[in-house]
Amino acid sequence: MVAMTRWLPLTLLLEVTAKPKVPHVQWGQKPDRLYLTIPLKEVTEPEVELEEKRIFFKGISHGQDYEVNLHLLRGINVTTSKYDLSEKAVSFELPKLVSEPCWKRLIRSKKPAPHIKKDTARLYPDQCYDMMVQWREAYFYAKLHPKEAEEAKASQAEERKDFERKLEALRAKAVPRKQKQKKPKKGKSEL
Repeated sequence: MVAMTRWLPLTLLLEVTAKPKVPHVQWGQKPDRLYLTIPLKEVTEPEVELEEKRIFFKGISHGQDYEVNLHLLRGINVTTSKYDLSEKAVSFELPKLVSEPCWKRLIRSKKPAPHIKKDTARLYPDQCYDMMVQWREAYFYAKLHPKEAEEAKASQAEERKDFERKLEALRAKAVPRKQKQKKPKKGKSEL
């Protein structure tokens, strides 16, 4: 009994200072979006941070802390990204900033990460191949016809400027919203 009480503070200290485990991450993709799944059951206290090139997840599953910090290969659209917390997993749907050929890897680092696996249910090789063919075609066409490519870039830049001007004009016309004043609740009058 004495030996047990002597080690009790040490075990409590180890539990408090123990590093969280890194969960498995399954990923799949289409040319325009990424799909991530973290298969943890009954996650409590989830903490999710989505940035353009970073995903951070922290949560507790069955009393064990889990944490993963992914530095992505390329950017995602944070404003339209979604995640869903279910009983069996945490799922992410992350639109890419640019519709492009599929990524060869999820994270920036070229070192193999043992906790990151491809999700075979979320692989779309036909769509990835079609996008790769389109990109190559556009690239080589621009190389063979540089004047046309420059004209296309100039017209795209002009369209973008025109869009920005129209957007600013609409914002200038917009009426600012007024916050509604809360009316006091009518109480029962005392007799």
